[in-house]
Amino acid sequence: MIKKTLKFARYPLLSGFALLFGFARELTVSSHFGLSQELDVYVAVLGFYTFFGVQIGNVLEMVFISKSASFSTPEAVNVQLAKAVMVLLLMNGLVAGILFGGGGHMLQRIFPNFTQQQQDLGAAMLGYLFLAIVFANLSGLYRAALNVLRVFAPGMLGGSIISLCSIAAVLLFSQDLGIQALLFGFLVGNSLVLLLVIAVMVRHSGRSFWTAWKNWRREHSIVLWRPALIVLFGELSYQGYTLTERSFASDFGTGTISAFFYAWALVNIPVALVVMPVSNVAYPQLAQTFANAPRQGLKLLYRHGGMLLGYGVLIAICLSLFSDWIVRTVFMRGKFTADDALLTSQILAALVFVLPFMCFSRIVRYSLYSLSNYLAPTLALFLGWALMTGLATLLSPRYGIRGLAYASVISISAEPLAMLLSLVLSVRSQPPEPVQVLATASRKS
Repeated sequence: MIKKTLKFARYPLLSGFALLFGFARELTVSSHFGLSQELDVYVAVLGFYTFFGVQIGNVLEMVFISKSASFSTPEAVNVQLAKAVMVLLLMNGLVAGILFGGGGHMLQRIFPNFTQQQQDLGAAMLGYLFLAIVFANLSGLYRAALNVLRVFAPGMLGGSIISLCSIAAVLLFSQDLGIQALLFGFLVGNSLVLLLVIAVMVRHSGRSFWTAWKNWRREHSIVLWRPALIVLFGELSYQGYTLTERSFASDFGTGTISAFFYAWALVNIPVALVVMPVSNVAYPQLAQTFANAPRQGLKLLYRHGGMLLGYGVLIAICLSLFSDWIVRTVFMRGKFTADDALLTSQILAALVFVLPFMCFSRIVRYSLYSLSNYLAPTLALFLGWALMTGLATLLSPRYGIRGLAYASVISISAEPLAMLLSLVLSVRSQPPEPVQVLATASRKS
């Protein structure tokens, strides 16, 4: 137990470094730009990068792990990886058409309160994002292949590399390029992360990394299109939720979009520090256990999920009590004023109540993926988006910015509850596992 604990401790440590450098990046950005119109545009455009770059990469990453968990050798994993890369390249072609063909129009429709100068800046920034999106997508897929082989550390270093490149870009080029310097930091950082994960994959695979491209049409290759498209619709709902929240926030004046962004950044810190490494490391094990013995997998989920839920409650209480002090300590420097800190802390004080549900949500989603149930998480994300739209329409006019924050909390909290209900019903509907299967799954877990 001590050996396993020490081995696992390096993953939260790597996540801690990523958080530290991510904080340094946000402090650098906030001190250089404050809650300005320019930063509002950056946050709005970043949503497109998050969806087309990070989220689409996550789609194939999650589907790849759930479908490939039974492959134990680098040779077998690389055959599946080659096929997944082909799927991803086709999806990136679609992304290019969307960004270059309709990105500016989408900005106008989603953020009608932006000035013409903001609209022009946003359209220009979208063009620069495409390469960063391609690199992020490919990195996510290679990271998934490494996770199947139980190699987690290189993927967890990615956030630190991107943050360091972003900090360097802002410090060196922001005087000449303004907020667009951040985009160049993202581009360089994502390219370095891609080179890192490919190098590690080659080291673990040897010749099979290259020969797999000749065999990617094998009959036993996993089928990614259908589950990937289902999960993609879910990620589209998530992105719709994010853009809807920021669209409502833009009604409250300059800086509100950025204030929500920084409040969410603080909420996501405990999630990234503990929840993400725990769930990422547990996911391959969950996939194997649910495949062999779903009821045993449900017990494994309760074990991990109960721990994460308690952790979320504890952190939520701490953030609620000290939200104003935390925001002032972390962000109030340079162009980030006391008024900016007050607005951000008001939003944070409401958003913290979503933390227990966020801590539990990720591992429930992974459990459904382990059962090859991709529809339930997609419908849950769509439910969150629908609730966000309806509640924000009702609460924002009456309660202002806090009403919008509470709409976000309620809508996100509904997602893991809906997924858990679907998971329990799905497991109970299956026949009991034979005793031998149960014993094998118990030993593995």
